[in-house]
Amino acid sequence: MFKIAQSHSIEHALFEPHESVKNIHLLLFTSDRGLCGGFNNNVIKKTSAFLEEYKSSEANIAMSFFGKRGYEFFHKRNCQIKKYYKGVINAPGFECAAKVGKELIDEFLNSQVDEVYLLFSEFRSTISQVPVCQRLLPMASDTLKQQASETPFIFEPSPKEILDDLVIRSMKLTIFRSLLNSVTAEHAARMTAMDSAANNCEDLVDKMTLQRNKARQAAITKELMEIVSGAESLQKKR
Repeated sequence: MFKIAQSHSIEHALFEPHESVKNIHLLLFTSDRGLCGGFNNNVIKKTSAFLEEYKSSEANIAMSFFGKRGYEFFHKRNCQIKKYYKGVINAPGFECAAKVGKELIDEFLNSQVDEVYLLFSEFRSTISQVPVCQRLLPMASDTLKQQASETPFIFEPSPKEILDDLVIRSMKLTIFRSLLNSVTAEHAARMTAMDSAANNCEDLVDKMTLQRNKARQAAITKELMEIVSGAESLQKKR
């Protein structure tokens, strides 16, 4: 996609940064439910750091949400909220991602927003989910500054038409990828948290069983001592 734009010197509205950054749209991905360890807390911390970073600037930050936990957290703190996409986390689909992508493209082209960011948990392994902040719009303005030789291909239709289609597809797929990453990371975090909870429960059961056995043994020993003491007292009286 970027090679086509570079080699044919094609300018695209979604590649060009706006003159000044006054309005930022942040799309946040969290879960709908808890019991998944530090999954939501890590993403929310990353989001709070992002908001704090732009606090001193004049940029206005509006937020949209995939996931109930993030929405409830920032709603209580009077943040500017644009949309909450309810129920998407439990049934992630490309249709919703495509719809959101179209909305964000329209906002950017109409200069309603100057930058768009995605903040989600990237799945790396079952025990590693890393919060990631990724700029979605404008797309790769730094990459386009590099020189590239013309691609030796025949295009049908024109390179510009192909580029337009690829850019829109890339936008939608990036949002969908972030959604799937977040859902996968949530399930991994929940599995790890539940496994840890099960292990802790077993350890607690073992500990309580040992304490109960010790208490029972002490009670039996005490009763035996009382019986023996009583028997000895009776013998002495005789």
